[in-house]
This record gives sequence, structure tokens and C-alpha cells, in this order.
Amino acid sequence: MTFSIIDNAVSIAKRIFKEIPRDRMSVPHLFIFPALAIYIVKIFADGISYADPADGLAPRETLAAGFACFVVHISAFGFCARVFVRERIGGALERVQAIGVSPASVVAGYVCGFAPFVLVQSLAVAAASALIFGVSFRGAAWAVPASAFLLGVVSVAMSMFTSGAARRGTEAFAAIPLILPPALLLGEVIFPLEALPAWLNALSYAFPMRYAIEPLNAAITCEMAGCPARDFFGLIVYGIAMFALATVFFRHREAAPRAVHRMSRKTDGG
Repeated sequence: MTFSIIDNAVSIAKRIFKEIPRDRMSVPHLFIFPALAIYIVKIFADGISYADPADGLAPRETLAAGFACFVVHISAFGFCARVFVRERIGGALERVQAIGVSPASVVAGYVCGFAPFVLVQSLAVAAASALIFGVSFRGAAWAVPASAFLLGVVSVAMSMFTSGAARRGTEAFAAIPLILPPALLLGEVIFPLEALPAWLNALSYAFPMRYAIEPLNAAITCEMAGCPARDFFGLIVYGIAMFALATVFFRHREAAPRAVHRMSRKTDGG
């Protein structure tokens, strides 16, 4: 059973990995748009007056760290949703489910198929943030692409969860406005978490940006030799939770048509 799930997931991942480069919007969505967004924010950061930096972070460094996570988070979520909608409209997902592939294999296959592209995007965003903002990572520089990559994989799992919960393919995009404001407000993209009310600070733990920004700040400030393991652990746990929820909703969507089919057969038989 376990080997069957893994084999099916690998097959789906290979198909997704081959399909994504054929999409003409893949390169703009994964690389050009994020680079333009980072440059626009850099222009905004240049207009911020440089007061005494708190916690070793100047305003542009705060924006560089927060926006690097934000770009990967929203880009991976939106890109996965767009590809997934195309898969549902084209009937590819239904064909996969029709041959008896388990929901866990479907979700794992999509996540693994997107992972290499998320990794490349994370490296590109980290490099663009360092070059455009002129930020020097005095701490553990590896934490920047590592945090962005983990956040991107979590975002893909979140997109699979919301897409699986949607009754129609186009409803998958309706979750983007629900993801965007919390990421901006609670991910230290605009305000430091210390400046937020206590209840909003506590609420930030419900969103993955909270766990991704801390290793980035540590990499910039060099306040500690390594990075907080609990934040990487938080991203991993968050991703596992999203994977489980996506699997549950896919199983529910798979069971509903079967129940209707059995009911229609009983009606015809009666």
C-alpha cells in the first residue's frame, strides 16, 4: 500500500514537472514578476527615512526579509492554484482519480512536482533581495533560501488544500484574498510584530509567514550563530497539517461522486 502511494505520487510529480515548463506564463510567474515586485518595494524602501534601527534591522532590511518570504508565499500559492484549475478544467485530475490513485498520492505528487520550481524561485528571490536591496547576510546565509523554499512548499500544500475544498476550479482563486492580507499584516512585511496588538501577534502563529521570517531576520542581524530550529520546525509542521487537510478534502470530493453513483444504481435497480 505504501509503495503504491509512493509510486503514484512519483508518477504525478514527473507529469507536473514536465507540464510546468510548457506553460508560457511559468517563467514570468516564477521569476520576472517576483523580481519586478522586489524592485518596486526597494524603491518604496528608499523613500523611508532611516531612523535608529531596532534590533539591528534597518527599514530596508526589514522589507527585504519580509518581502522575500511574501513574494515566494503568494507566488507559489497563486501559481499552484492556476495550474490546478487548468488540471481540473482539462479533466486531468478526474482521469487520475478515475484510475484509483489515492488522494494522498495526488497531493504528494503535486507538491513534489512543484518543489523543484519552488527551490529555483527561492534561490532567485534570495539573490534578487540581496542585490536589489543591497542587504548583506551576516549570519547564516543559507537560512534565506531554506526559509523561502520551505515556505514555498507549504504554500503549495495550502493551495492544494483550498483548491481541494473548492467545488469548482475557479473557486480556488477565491482564497487568495484570504491569504494576502494576513501575509502582509502578520508577516513583518509592513509592521514589526512587536508593533501589533497582542491578539494579532498571537494570531500570527496561525499563518506560515510567522515561522519563515524569524530565520531570515537572524541571517541578517547575525544575532545568533545559527537559525531558530523551532521556526523551521514550525514550517514543517504547518506543511504537514496542510498536506493532511488537502488529503482529507480530496478524499471527500472523491467519495461524493461515488455515493451519487451508488444511489443512482440503486434507483435504477429499484
